[in-house]
Amino acid sequence: MVRTRALYHAHAVLGPNTGDALALESAGFTLALIERNYNIVLNAINRALKITPHSPTVFGICSVVNSFAGHFETAIIQVENSLSLSPFDPMRFSGELAMAYSQYFLEHYDLTAEAAQRCVQINSRFLPGFSILVASRISSGQIEATQTAIDQLIDLEPYFRAREFIGIGRFSPELNEKYSAALRKAGLPG
Repeated sequence: MVRTRALYHAHAVLGPNTGDALALESAGFTLALIERNYNIVLNAINRALKITPHSPTVFGICSVVNSFAGHFETAIIQVENSLSLSPFDPMRFSGELAMAYSQYFLEHYDLTAEAAQRCVQINSRFLPGFSILVASRISSGQIEATQTAIDQLIDLEPYFRAREFIGIGRFSPELNEKYSAALRKAGLPG
């Protein structure tokens, strides 16, 4: 019931008469997480950017959704814009996560690890940051660093399962499989 109500309200906010950038960004992000309909969401957050073209929050959410949608170069630019507008924003860990995801799927594993490390330094309880850190370390062949990242992830979530984490389906099936394969290669439980 709550999920249905949230979806109803999110869709209502995305209507053509909404001129509130944060409402568009929040509703769009809700739909990105629940429905994974990135075309509708990207339309909404692009409208939000037109309304407030200098909002680090909107750029940050745009970067996450663009990384989920597979628009990695766009996501990187949006993260850079967000961080340049507000370099000390406590919510910048989400932009760093988008940067890590984007660099990972572009196969820039050292840059992925750098962004993931910044992400978990900002928010030391953020499971997705540790997960992409593990994937980046194993993909670049850094076995010792991989084990350190795994230890941190397991300390945070002792019952972590790669299949459940990836099963959320943030990315396309091929990218989800690549990510999942890296986590399994690192030795995390399937």
